Amino acid sequence: MKRQSRLGCGGCFLLFLFMSCCFGAVGGITLYTINNSDIYQLAVESVQESPRARDVLGTPIEASWFAQVEVNSSNGQGSGWVRVPVSGPKASGVVTLSGTYQNGGDWQINLAELEVDGERFSLAQ
Repeated sequence: MKRQSRLGCGGCFLLFLFMSCCFGAVGGITLYTINNSDIYQLAVESVQESPRARDVLGTPIEASWFAQVEVNSSNGQGSGWVRVPVSGPKASGVVTLSGTYQNGGDWQINLAELEVDGERFSLAQ
């Protein structure tokens, strides 16, 4: 007589549930890390404080959690860039910010711009 597993399809479901939780945790930690990075915060602050951005997008300006970020560092120096989708009541766009830092100091911004419908606006103040 063939012996049946006591878990049956429930075991497959539990494995699927466990793997989903693991992938969700990794994704959540990654998004949290990106959205709390200095360069991401600078990009969001730049667009929210810009009179031109407020005029083009309207207020309030909301930033997406899904940003592209690259930061490189070596010996206390680094550089990086971020692209953050943003939206307001009037329009949506993408903020691009790039810069450098030294010895854990403040970021020195090289580029801060907002692109809406193919048109770019400087966010430099």
